[in-house]
Amino acid sequence: MSSFNMTNEMKNYFDSLPMNIKQELTHSGFSATSLKDLKEIVSQMTEVGDYDGQL
Repeated sequence: MSSFNMTNEMKNYFDSLPMNIKQELTHSGFSATSLKDLKEIVSQMTEVGDYDGQL
């Protein structure tokens, strides 16, 4: 995971992501300061819109 501290809300969202997305985020060195930022990063990665933990 990234070197910054995630809020519990951000961690719960990150943990809900599919393994391949978590791995891609981890390897990319992503930086997010809020849950909104994290969701935007995932949205850009998946090009499907905000990932809400459900597929």
